[in-house]
Amino acid sequence: MAIKLVRSSFFALVIFTFGTFFATAFAAGPPPKAVGSVEVVPISPCEGPCGASLRYTEFSAHEERDGKPDKGSMYWIQYGPESSTIEHWIDIDNVEIEGDCASFDGIATSTSDHDGDRLFVRVCDNGSPGKELDTFQLKWDGEAVWIYEVVDGNLLVH
Repeated sequence: MAIKLVRSSFFALVIFTFGTFFATAFAAGPPPKAVGSVEVVPISPCEGPCGASLRYTEFSAHEERDGKPDKGSMYWIQYGPESSTIEHWIDIDNVEIEGDCASFDGIATSTSDHDGDRLFVRVCDNGSPGKELDTFQLKWDGEAVWIYEVVDGNLLVH
């Protein structure tokens, strides 16, 4: 009888220990993030031929969790008139996620005069697919906000 009690107590302790570990380790879930791969065209402000120029971006932005800092990266390419191309790589270091929208920013390495500038981005996930539903805005430090229409792809905020 004593051996059965010790054995069942041992198994109860093991189950409790593993249950507590897994509940603690996985209860919080993954950190909030925004990810996407979209093609966009500018809506505002837009003068001259910019409406015909296509932009493409891929991004992954993760909010801070468990003492790990905000992080992420973004690639942004602009195809302009006369086959001109400008590329930007952004090292994201600030992320804020609220509901279905995310704001993030970081310093750019760029083939344009924005090299070393901070780029601010705001995206909203308004359903799938993202075409004509999701919203995408960006702003270079010290400049106007650009609003874009998503014409292909999808972005997710969760």
